This record gives sequence, C-alpha cells and structure tokens, in this order.
Amino acid sequence: MDSKKEAEKALKIVEQQYKGFADSINWDFFRGLAQYTKTVQEMMPTKAIVDALEKQRELAIKPYMTLSKTSWEEFTKSAEEVRKIVKSINEQQKKYKIELPETMLEIEQQLTGQLLTDDPLKFFNDNLLEVATRIKALGFADTIKKFEDAKKTNIYANYTFSPTYEKADYEKMVLERRQETEAWGAWIKLPEIEKVVLEPEELNKQARKDLENTQGGRNIKETKPHLFANFQTFPVQEMDRIRLGKKDAEKSAWFDISKYKDQTKRVHIYITTELIKSEFDAESENSETVKALKPIDKRKEKPKPASIIKIENDYLVFGLEKIPVERGQKSMAELFLKNAEIHHNNKLTQKGVGVDIAELQKAGGYQNESAYRNALNKLRKKLKDSQFPATIENPQTKKYQLVIKYK
Repeated sequence: MDSKKEAEKALKIVEQQYKGFADSINWDFFRGLAQYTKTVQEMMPTKAIVDALEKQRELAIKPYMTLSKTSWEEFTKSAEEVRKIVKSINEQQKKYKIELPETMLEIEQQLTGQLLTDDPLKFFNDNLLEVATRIKALGFADTIKKFEDAKKTNIYANYTFSPTYEKADYEKMVLERRQETEAWGAWIKLPEIEKVVLEPEELNKQARKDLENTQGGRNIKETKPHLFANFQTFPVQEMDRIRLGKKDAEKSAWFDISKYKDQTKRVHIYITTELIKSEFDAESENSETVKALKPIDKRKEKPKPASIIKIENDYLVFGLEKIPVERGQKSMAELFLKNAEIHHNNKLTQKGVGVDIAELQKAGGYQNESAYRNALNKLRKKLKDSQFPATIENPQTKKYQLVIKYK
C-alpha cells in the first residue's frame, strides 16, 4: 500500500476513534484517550508524526535540562556548605543556637533525594535564602559572606547559591510558554494517561520500587531535577476512583479533564493536518508522515544545507540545539569560530588557524591560567556532550583550534 493510501486509512481510524470519546466525561473519556494514544503510536503514518513530536520535545527541553543540572549541582554544593556552617555555629555558640527545623530538614531531604517537588530549583533556592537570612539576623553574616551577591539589592536576601539559577529559571519560563503553544507540549501528557489507564499495575510496581529506594536515603545520592512532577509516583488510585464513579474528573487535582480535552484536541488537529497534507501530495517534503514512509533513494536525494554554528545572546546555537556559555567562554567561542577549521561533507572548505592560549586567556578576561583552563575544559566538555558537529582540538603546543564537520 502506498503512502497516500496509508495516510487515508490512518486518517479514518483516528477520526473515528477521536469522535468516539472526545465529548465523553470521566472514565469514558480517559479510557478512550488511552486507546487513541496507543493507536497513534502503533500505526506507521501516525507513529512517524508522534515520533517527530517526541524529537521536538527532546530538542526543546535540552537547554533547560543542561542549565538545571548545572544549577542543581551548584545548589547541592552550597547546601553542603551551609549545613556545615549551621552545625559549626550551633556547636560554638550554644547560646545562639539556630532553630530552623523545618527548613533545614527540607534541605536535608533534598540533598538525600527524599523530597520531590514540582520546582526543585526554586524550592532549594528559597530554603537556602531563608536559612541565610536567619543566620544574618542572628549576627553571623560573616560565615556566609562568600554567598553575598553585590548585584542583588535586597538587603535581606542578597545571596546567590547557584550562579546558573536565574538562567535556568528564565529558560524554564520560555519552555513552559512553548509547551502551551507547540504541539509537542500537548502530546507529552497523553502517553502518561495511556500508562495510568492501561498499565496501572506497572506504575504501582515502579512507585513501590521508588519508595523503597528513597526510604532512609538509600541509593539516592544524586537527585536529578525535573521540569514536571514524577508521574510514576502518581496515585493510580485516583484514576480508579474515577473509573468506579467515586470521583468526578472535573474536580480531580491530578486529572483535570478540561485540560486533557484541550491537549487532546490540539494533538488530534496536528495529527490529522499532517495526514491530510500527505493525502493531497504524497510526495510532499513538508509532511512528517511522508518523510518517514517514503523510501530513500540516495541517487536522487539532494544534499540539505547544514545549520551553522553561531552565537546568540549567551548561547552557542546549532539548529534547534543550544549550549549555554558564560561571558568568558562566549568570548573564547567567538575567537574559535572566527579561526575555525571547517569541513562540509568530509571536504575541507576552510583551513583555519590555531589560537594561542594567551589570546584565549585575554579574550575571556581571565586573570590567571588556572581559571582560563577550567573555563576552556568546560567549553570542550559541553561540545563533546552535545550534538554539535564540533570539537576543540590541540593541534599545536599552546594553540587550540575549533574543528567543525558539517554534513
């Protein structure tokens, strides 16, 4: 069957399924949504479309996840230091013992992975600021002087425990806005409903395993921040109450049916639009379905122009992927790009030259070689861990060069 007929058949099936549950309520709606989600992930034409949505999501969240990971590591390091400071004050100044049981307990729980929140970075920041404000009020401001931030004007909380936090928080805001306007943002919740409705036993099993791992802090030394709450520890019982008619989905905090109806409608419109595009033109290059289904003929395939690595604001950008860079790293990156060795399809198109370490250190504004090398190594690691077709190499003694290999 050719791609046009495949798309026509898929369109009829998804339209029929969607109409069967879109106007339903409570359990009937969620059961229909779970089955619909399962169907679009199984049929080849629609699978190509949802796979594309998953890829869009991965690219969209990557800048935030990179920043949030760095911020989390910074908060963890700061929290360990603050914990030692509080302990030291309590031991040396029994008269002025700091009583912050709830806040310190929450910090301890975050450090051991026993506390999960919707916004762990903000929660960490707020708790550390509360402790710091109390320490300062008790007359021990000198013990936390290293966290003071002259750029902040709030006299009660002019402390920074994660230099990356503001960037991460801004990227989170951008991401949440994109989630509301782009199709991948509506899609991401639907597979979760499929699991809750069709695989509740598996979710319960995973939830029990998670609970066992977090009790007493066992095996949880490295807690990973998440943009959304951990869906696996979700109370499956809530859906069971909806199924049994004991809970109205319109009043459910976990399963707000109005939101799910809106998300489902957005996804359905996107999928049917893609299928209709492929119906009108089976050779359309703009249809995700056709691109996935059409056999690749390498003899006729035209080379696609490569995205170019460039600098935008505080990011190195390649297509949809972004790498955050600090001010010194940004200046070094500009120098590297200016002198880069560039290849296109394995052909050398720009020879490039190595950049002397003294030039790099001066460009980055680093006062000593140790600070410069630390920044350079971090930049090299960021490129290595990314999908950028670039590496920073050391072709000559005391010289470094950016090598870019576009396809």
